Formats: sequence, structure tokens, C-alpha cells
Amino acid sequence: MVLVPLRLRRPRCRDEGGTGYVVGGKVKSFEPYVEGFFRTRLILAGNQVLPCLLNMDTLALRLLEGERTLQRRRETFCKLSARGTACREKNSCYLLVDPGGSTVAAQLIDRKGDVIILRREDKLSPL
Repeated sequence: MVLVPLRLRRPRCRDEGGTGYVVGGKVKSFEPYVEGFFRTRLILAGNQVLPCLLNMDTLALRLLEGERTLQRRRETFCKLSARGTACREKNSCYLLVDPGGSTVAAQLIDRKGDVIILRREDKLSPL
């Protein structure tokens, strides 16, 4: 699973984030959508609709980068498994993709409704 960062809302005040994370594999499609500040909307598995502030081109690039990241992770894991050096953890491990395309390994700590709490693999506290 790859979590893709998207601008999903406008911050209400300074230092408040507007980024939300979408599971890349759960996006069925996306389309133009003009409602207030929103430019696109994602159609998720289960037919949920999620408005997004990104334009069509930027959204397509972000989702494509998420797919590429997942593919790179699978290829790397296969190579490590073939050599017997792949590590397996009890807890789920994820990759976060930043807007520039670089990735950060993260571990799922907890889920509370639509909110997930992640911890970077190299940190002891949540993100």
C-alpha cells in the first residue's frame, strides 16, 4: 500500500496543513470538478467521492508517482527476498510519497475512523 499526499482542503489558519493521504490503490478514477476551490475529485473504491484542490495534470502525476513507488518497493523487496536479506516486520510498513517524489518509510501506529497515525521508520515518535 502506498499513501499519496494530496491537497484536499484549504487550511483555515496559519500553520494548519491541508494535505491528506489517499491509498493509491483505492482510487478508481478521477475527474474535473469545479465547486468552490476544488478542481478535481477522486472516485474511490466503494464509490466514495473525495474533492481535491489539485488540477487534473498534477493529480495524475501524483497518483502515477505513487504507482511507481509501489512498483519500486515490490522490485526491491523481491531482490532482497531472493538474497535472503529482506526483513519482515510484525507491523505494517508503508511508504509516504512527498510532492517531490521522494519516499519515507512509515509504520502504522493506529487508526481512528478516517484518521491514521504513522511513525517514520527512523523515528521513535509519530510523524
